[in-house]
Amino acid sequence: MWPRCPLHGDHPLDIEPEPGEDPHWVCEKDAVAIAALGGLGTDRPPNEGAVEDV
Repeated sequence: MWPRCPLHGDHPLDIEPEPGEDPHWVCEKDAVAIAALGGLGTDRPPNEGAVEDV
């Protein structure tokens, strides 16, 4: 399961570079970095707002 994109809510975030140095969660729709890997908010229960990989 991947976290839901906070900008759109209709798709999951992706990790770039895969694998690589300085990975970030990114919105591929807008091609913008959302947060460093490990830097997403932790104020909600695990998997809340997550999107299943299909």
